[in-house]
Amino acid sequence: MAREEAGGVDDGGVDLGRKGNEQQVLLLGAGGHAAVVAACCAESDKWRVVGALDDIFDAAAASGGGDPVRVLGRLPTADDELSDVLAKTGDPPNCWCHIAVGNVSLRVSLGEMNDKARWATIVDPTAVVRTSPEAIGCGTFVGALAVVQARARLGRHVIVNTGAIVEHDCIIGDLAFIAPRAVVLGRATVGAASLVGAGATILPRVAVGAGAVVGAGAVVTKDVPDGVTVVGIPARVVEASGAGGS
Repeated sequence: MAREEAGGVDDGGVDLGRKGNEQQVLLLGAGGHAAVVAACCAESDKWRVVGALDDIFDAAAASGGGDPVRVLGRLPTADDELSDVLAKTGDPPNCWCHIAVGNVSLRVSLGEMNDKARWATIVDPTAVVRTSPEAIGCGTFVGALAVVQARARLGRHVIVNTGAIVEHDCIIGDLAFIAPRAVVLGRATVGAASLVGAGATILPRVAVGAGAVVGAGAVVTKDVPDGVTVVGIPARVVEASGAGGS
């Protein structure tokens, strides 16, 4: 199956939560974040979740408060495994995939399997998205009450979680995780595979490096190097660490 970088429409556009014909989507993950994604799909009338893959959680875990999502098997470790699972959906050409786990390192490994999937970009109907569809990378998730302002750019497989704000002209790198209520202010940059914790604030024009972790509630007033963890107000480096997530 050829790789496609669109989210939910055949012409390469991105689903912004608008009503339309349902598209099938397979969730990679069946834990807490998958439940959030499943609930978003149920509310949007854009996506129909056909199942999930997970190594731990049972079928009820990704229900999103509605009918349980079928867990079809374990998370894939290679392109051929993902292709095999897609074949079980009954109509693989029409099935999209979405990485529905919060752990950043796991998201990175799953995101590398992009030659055998079409990645669904999913936006909650209550989110406010004022940037252009072309500025949102494939496989990205924008959660309930989140805000993405004008001229902001989101990479592939980004999470902008519940109530988070990405202000104008920000750049969010591939696979970055912006946790609930975090605020990334104008012209700030968040590097690839980084984690901005719940309630944290990145001040204008500040750059957070790739693989960095910003602790919950931190206020980042100056640039953060790649691969370190910062906490506090103002944020200070406490250790060298890869991004986490849950």
